[in-house]
Amino acid sequence: MVKTRRTYTPEFKTEAVKLVTAQGYSVAKAARSLDICANLIRNGKQTLEVQGEHAFPGRGKRSSFEEEHCRLHAENKHLSAERNILKKAAAFFAREATGSTALSTNMRQDACYSLGEKKGKRVFS
Repeated sequence: MVKTRRTYTPEFKTEAVKLVTAQGYSVAKAARSLDICANLIRNGKQTLEVQGEHAFPGRGKRSSFEEEHCRLHAENKHLSAERNILKKAAAFFAREATGSTALSTNMRQDACYSLGEKKGKRVFS
């Protein structure tokens, strides 16, 4: 029989940890009385000590550090794509300045993919 994963509210987790810290229950006894795994209380206690009121953000809620990390990661990805496009444009114009006007098929396809064009569409004529 497959067990379904149970989810607990931040309030429930906080109260479970308080049974151990404030009321003096053992971790095992508190876990049995609440019908939860003892590791949930142990991990919750550790998390609550380290992070305080931000210990249990809930589902889908990120901490400010995680939000900043995701934003910077997206910005880095965007800037890398811009840099690659500019590199290819610089190579194109360098070839054009030397008198070689024909682009190789591979370079033309790479430029199309970098600009987000679909395969088969022409960007350069």
